[in-house]
Amino acid sequence: MTDTGSTDYELPFGMILSSQRRVNVARYLLEESPEPPVDVGDLAEGVAAIEVSKEPRQVTGKEKHRVYVSLIQSHLDPLHRQDVVRFDHDRNVVYPGANLRTFYAFAILLPGSNIQ
Repeated sequence: MTDTGSTDYELPFGMILSSQRRVNVARYLLEESPEPPVDVGDLAEGVAAIEVSKEPRQVTGKEKHRVYVSLIQSHLDPLHRQDVVRFDHDRNVVYPGANLRTFYAFAILLPGSNIQ
């Protein structure tokens, strides 16, 4: 017997969509259009600028460092596994992945995303 009232479904990109910082990585890569590869330090500065609503040149070293450590420790590898970005550990750079635009589109469409 099948349960036709089930509301279980799998969201594309799973749990990586639950992190605003991961969405901000995609936002920076798509909206700021930096030339790949993007140094992780530059990415951290751009993401920090989005998060604190400043121009990148106004981001403090502390704000950038906080984001940088988080990207390295928690965010770039999951995004890499889903091919949202390609993270080159050896060179410490990021390239847009094949799923970058699709991931960002899903993030924009999620209720409560606050992305305009």
